[in-house]
Amino acid sequence: MIHVVIKEHGYIFAQGGLPPISSDAENFKTVSEADFAYLKTLVLSEENEDADSLLKLTSIRRKEALKFTNYAGILQTPAGTIIEILPKIYDPTGKEEPEKDARLTFLEMLSCFKDLQYKKSDTALLNEGKTPLLEFFIRYFLNQITQLIRYGIRSDYVEREDNQSFIKGKLALQKHIRLNAGHRERNYVQYDEFNPNRPENRLIKSTLIKVSKLAQSVQSQKLCRDHLFTFYDIPHSTNYIADFQHCRADRNLAHYEEVMRWCRILLNNNAPLPQSGRNECISILFPMEKVFEEYVAEQLRKSDWKVKTQLNSEHLVQRHKNKKFFVLKPDLELIRNGSRVIADTKWKMINPNISRYGISRADLYQIFAYGHKYFQADDEKEVALIYPRTDKFTSPIDSFEFEEKHTLRVLPFDIKNKRLILD
Repeated sequence: MIHVVIKEHGYIFAQGGLPPISSDAENFKTVSEADFAYLKTLVLSEENEDADSLLKLTSIRRKEALKFTNYAGILQTPAGTIIEILPKIYDPTGKEEPEKDARLTFLEMLSCFKDLQYKKSDTALLNEGKTPLLEFFIRYFLNQITQLIRYGIRSDYVEREDNQSFIKGKLALQKHIRLNAGHRERNYVQYDEFNPNRPENRLIKSTLIKVSKLAQSVQSQKLCRDHLFTFYDIPHSTNYIADFQHCRADRNLAHYEEVMRWCRILLNNNAPLPQSGRNECISILFPMEKVFEEYVAEQLRKSDWKVKTQLNSEHLVQRHKNKKFFVLKPDLELIRNGSRVIADTKWKMINPNISRYGISRADLYQIFAYGHKYFQADDEKEVALIYPRTDKFTSPIDSFEFEEKHTLRVLPFDIKNKRLILD
């Protein structure tokens, strides 16, 4: 299995298509022509408009290239190539983290991501960042199944129909008359059978089959074989969507919750890509904008800030045909020592040495609207844009004065030290 590691905003070329580049351009990688053609098809596909948010078709020195955007995680091609995309993260000295450190930091950030919520203690499986992300995800999933088996595989009553020599359950009269008119010794019956053939277990079986083809380490392969043996008598799912819809949430299945979350990720292909024909591939990709937002919120909660997320009480249009339109959703409300700040997090690289610091006009308009709608007219309106700390953006930029009593602060967040830099 070919494994390619690249940083976000890196470039992928077809083999033989890599242009002459300087030796410090480490984020240029090549894949086979078949893999490149497949990735290019994703970009050009009209099946899913969101695919364009993962990859951009471009060219460098007249060589066709694909550029990864603000997603990080795992992407598999039909040929079996695994592309691991890591985020750009800077350490406290201002240097961009190498591969293994970026992998560890990324997993630390994902531990705060609500759609994932894995236990941070299991980052030990990464072997100091040397284990590829896919192998970590597989091993984590297999360990969760180990825990599930210890608590017990749950069974359920399943309705059965059968032609038998005795009556069990109830007689299905219409089918009995049609099928057994000349066989008085037979009885067509309906009955409930208590067995583990339930949607949750079928989905687990299907996920195990899928990851067994991808596991690389000896330990993961052994766990796959052991767990598949345990689920041997349970059929695999033939309809993921229907089985997920029929999954139940009750006290008897509490120990299934973590495993089922990972079944959804591994079977549904967690990526902004066209899904048809992708059931055998695996995609576990996360929008870094959202990962950064939830990581910042979680770290600030652990400090002396009171943090509120998912605000949605205000609208840009207060009244149109007796309705409100365009809800305004700032990322964070921060309260400390009597002061209140409305803030947005942005996974973008700010550079104080360039024009307008790299801050987009749209971001300024957005935060300006938040200030007007989420504060009273006479309040001190303090709003903030929070960006990741980089080698160039190490301290806050001088405040922006929108108008009297309406101030914008542009602040760096130190990911490694888990703190917001205020001065």
